[in-house]
Amino acid sequence: MPADLSVHGSGITSKQYRCIAVFTVFFAVFSTVFVLLLHLINRAPIYVYDGFTQHYTVLSYIRRSFEDLFAGKGLHLFDFSLGQGLDVLTTLTYYGVTDPINLLAAFFPQNSMVAAYYVTELTRTYLTGLAFIAYIRFIGVKNDKAVFFAALIFTFCKYSTYMLIRHPYFENGLLYLCLILLGIELILQQRRWFAFALCVGLMLWVNFYFAFINTVIAIIYILVRLLFRYRQRLLRGSIKDGFTLLGTYLLGVLLSGAVFVPVLLAFKDNGRLGEASGYNGSLLHYSLLHYLNLFANEFSYAQPGTYLPRIAPLSFFALVMIPLKRDKTSRQIIVALLLCTTGLCVPLFGKLTNGLSYVSDRWSYAFSLFLALGCAQGLTDLFAPENIKPRRLASLIALAYAFVAAALHITVLHSSAVALIDPAILVVTALVLFFWKPSRFVFPERAKTVFCVSLAAMILFGAVADLTLNSYSSTELMHSDVNAVYESETVAADIDDEGVYRVDQKIHPDSHAALQGYLGTSFYWSLLPSHITGYYSALGLPSQLMLHCLVDIGSGADMNAVAGVKYALISPEYPNMSIPYGFERVEDMARQNEDFFEVYKNDYAVPLGYTFDSAMSESEYSSLPVYAKMQALTSCAIADETGLPEAEFSDLAYEIPFEIASTDSALLLSNCLQFEKDGSIEITYRAESDSETWLIVEEPEVDCKTEYDVYTYSRRSTGVIEPRSSSFYFKRPVLAICLGQAEGLATTTVICRNDARFSYSSVRLFSIPLEAYRTRVSRLQAEPLEDISLSNDHLSGRIRVSGRRLLQVAIPYSKGWTSRVDGVETPLFRSGGMYMGVILNEGEHTLELSYFTPGLKTGIFMTLSGAVICVVILYISNRRKRKRSS
Repeated sequence: MPADLSVHGSGITSKQYRCIAVFTVFFAVFSTVFVLLLHLINRAPIYVYDGFTQHYTVLSYIRRSFEDLFAGKGLHLFDFSLGQGLDVLTTLTYYGVTDPINLLAAFFPQNSMVAAYYVTELTRTYLTGLAFIAYIRFIGVKNDKAVFFAALIFTFCKYSTYMLIRHPYFENGLLYLCLILLGIELILQQRRWFAFALCVGLMLWVNFYFAFINTVIAIIYILVRLLFRYRQRLLRGSIKDGFTLLGTYLLGVLLSGAVFVPVLLAFKDNGRLGEASGYNGSLLHYSLLHYLNLFANEFSYAQPGTYLPRIAPLSFFALVMIPLKRDKTSRQIIVALLLCTTGLCVPLFGKLTNGLSYVSDRWSYAFSLFLALGCAQGLTDLFAPENIKPRRLASLIALAYAFVAAALHITVLHSSAVALIDPAILVVTALVLFFWKPSRFVFPERAKTVFCVSLAAMILFGAVADLTLNSYSSTELMHSDVNAVYESETVAADIDDEGVYRVDQKIHPDSHAALQGYLGTSFYWSLLPSHITGYYSALGLPSQLMLHCLVDIGSGADMNAVAGVKYALISPEYPNMSIPYGFERVEDMARQNEDFFEVYKNDYAVPLGYTFDSAMSESEYSSLPVYAKMQALTSCAIADETGLPEAEFSDLAYEIPFEIASTDSALLLSNCLQFEKDGSIEITYRAESDSETWLIVEEPEVDCKTEYDVYTYSRRSTGVIEPRSSSFYFKRPVLAICLGQAEGLATTTVICRNDARFSYSSVRLFSIPLEAYRTRVSRLQAEPLEDISLSNDHLSGRIRVSGRRLLQVAIPYSKGWTSRVDGVETPLFRSGGMYMGVILNEGEHTLELSYFTPGLKTGIFMTLSGAVICVVILYISNRRKRKRSS
């Protein structure tokens, strides 16, 4: 917590400029070492999965958006290539599409986006250090060495270095927390409100998630500050301060309205809302092992992949000074650290700060901030040219050695050699300081130099070690691979077809489709409408790795038909992937970067817009078993109150017998399979001719993350199931795996890539006749939407129907869409589970669909209103000041 602030910053002095300059030099050294080290090992500063799929994509998307803007193409509110079609603002704001720092990516060409990644992530980290310096300077820390080292401790805390590569935008939490706390102090000490309102508005504009976390932290901070100021301000003054802070915060919310309101509306319909996986223990306490790891992680590298905080162990020499003092500043710091420690020890706080979702201490950077603030106060006393009492010095040395012994003990248990370096530096420095003292226990200048050099080395080593050893523990993305992987996906965009079509990539979540300009099928974004995630979850697709992540649309013929998939692409990196029925390999193979891709064309492709003459209610559809749902999707419209005749739906699937043969590496128990690593089972059955065979597993559960492959006639499909203890877990009511088409005796092999216990309520095999599928598809192809044109937030086409029909457009439904049929606005509704539907009468029609982000108009009005209010208040305040001065 801050000092009493009887003396606070009144401007930046030349001495303070030196502190910023020294910090800048240190950061430049760190950045150089970081970049050179990654260059030497040919690693990109990008986490292979989230980093490349999401963060790299957003930076590239920003670059392309500015390129389109300068080319006169305008900006997109809706992108047809984002997933299967998503709102740009509400989907990508979480990842920094509205972050001013990410706008630097606009100045880099596509083949230099790795450099843009470096620049944006390092710029955000550097600004965090400057913001922290501004904060602690303002609250009264004057010693430039103390400010410098505190800034290093906070800027290079473990949370920061871990997130620098894994999730660069997570650094916004640290940056805006410093700015928010500075804004609070400006109000409490100088009655200057504008900075706080501006910081709140910018924080909400950039990232709503960390705005929420920082708001919780700020509320606790304000309560503690008001409590310690109570004797000075009394009840009336404290209430006045509280209302001033609240009013200013709400003004900041108004300023952020253009982004915050649309994102808030989208969050309310978020498919992950209410998901509470990731921790099944007590919400009041963790296991003993967690607390041991928490302690060890604080002082060493015992636990690499974590949100838990870590500071340089040598900082204990400063922290130990805090409880030995009796002033208000020390008491506030102790209270803050105790509250943070309690939060780290109680799972409930991790759940509350993570938006009532799974337990996660993503707020732990606040602990690092108060640790750094405590170090600044302690170093100020330690560096002061006054005697240190023998009792105090003896306590300091004893406590430091106690921490060293404990950290060494736990570190050895974790068998981490690199973790011994910090304790070794701590021991050597402690010995030097202990024996290098005159009789009066004065802390000499040379000893200070030794201490400072050791502390700086420890922080630099810790930051580089965290980045190179820990952040890359689960990534193998080489620097040279980034552009190669990106360019390989141009194959999908270069298919020789002038029409509007979808491409299903059997590679990974094709989030880069939005950059290449083709219509893909998969998605991996944190905020998706619930009807999209629910649609795929109800169909039991194994390619749905998480509620918000779909690798591909699967091998089911019906799902590909209603999505308008015309081509499937198989990468040489993942050969022999299963393809849906009706897809035939194109004679010429696409070639890119000396890699060959197999391109398959759907002989039963359905256009992006197709019609139904009957409908089934959503409640009736949801009550069907999964194999019937698949057939229903292409049989009739799935929608309520359409006015169409009720569908006469017939489920043609039938169950077929099978046998499961276990092996020495896979034991078959009652409703359970116990796999060893790479263990397998064989499922033998007699497949019906001209049919699609499905393996239906009801209520699947695993005891650990389970990766599996399913082989049928050399064709492979893959999947991942998460356990309840995983933060990526979601309840799968059913797992539906397409085994393809065969005739006669067939064998399917299921291989588990890790030790796992797989339980279920039932396993059955079903056969779905393909003749009926071809009949259903021919009906969808009979009266299609033609001459389809896609442009910025706009879709148009023409169609002729022979009677009253429901036109279903394979674009995800959103309330932001407006439809016009023959120029007349016509109701648009959700159809087919996740797509858009509109009713047409007999005849020829033109269709126009236009999109505008829901809540954006209200948000823009709020932002303009907030700006006007700010201007009015500033004008009135300046007039009052001029009157007083005159």
